[in-house]
Amino acid sequence: MRVRMEHWQLLLELCDRNPELITNKFNGPEGKAKAHSLWKTVTSELNILGYGEKPMEGWRKALTDWKSKTKSKAAAIKREMQKTGGGSNDAPPLSILENKLLAIMGTKSVFGDEEVPEIGFGNHDNDEMQNKVFGCKTESGQAVELRNKTPINTSDSIPVTQNKPQNQVHDYGQGSGKENDCIEDNEDGDAEQRTVKKTKLVSATKSIRRRPQQTLHLSSELIQLNRETVEMFKILNANTESIANNTERIVSNTQSIVSSLNIIANVLQK
Repeated sequence: MRVRMEHWQLLLELCDRNPELITNKFNGPEGKAKAHSLWKTVTSELNILGYGEKPMEGWRKALTDWKSKTKSKAAAIKREMQKTGGGSNDAPPLSILENKLLAIMGTKSVFGDEEVPEIGFGNHDNDEMQNKVFGCKTESGQAVELRNKTPINTSDSIPVTQNKPQNQVHDYGQGSGKENDCIEDNEDGDAEQRTVKKTKLVSATKSIRRRPQQTLHLSSELIQLNRETVEMFKILNANTESIANNTERIVSNTQSIVSSLNIIANVLQK
């Protein structure tokens, strides 16, 4: 039995309500029983659509294959985006349903831990690539302007007197929100007035990232919508032509019937 669009849509709804179907992680002593019960319900819901039936293992394999295929397409788009100059954009775009599947699976599941940037050190090229993969629109040009306007750090000076020579650096970690104190000695080792710079770090997760709209590339959702609209108009056009032809036949038959009735009437009058 061929899996139809209606099956995928319903399967996505069920996965959204039950993420365990995607992760296949059913914890606890009753995990195996819970998995069997849940997949039994999913199988019943999918088979009741009326397009044919699959056994439970058939639907599980269908979902596994779909996840694997979608991850491969996303990886291909990622490789294109990482090429010099942004790539040639030859990788096939993701469909609306594939984008929804990736959203449920999550970035970590698709790309792994190495794709998650550390706080305060965001990889903007990687962000653009992932937004491309998930069919999102970005506005990075504005992000540059906003980052220029947003103070990354502010400094004020506090005089401090040290009684003996020191050469120490206290770094409490970037992105931790704590202050970084830097104290250095002069060549003579004499105590002098030093400046402790209090740096306020702004977490990169709170910054607004926007990228310019890519007007040259339509999103996969819009392309899919246009294709469906064209197909709909083709069907409507074919139906309209069929109705017009049938109407002409009815008119022609009606005229023939009227002519026959007139002949019969003339014969009866004679």
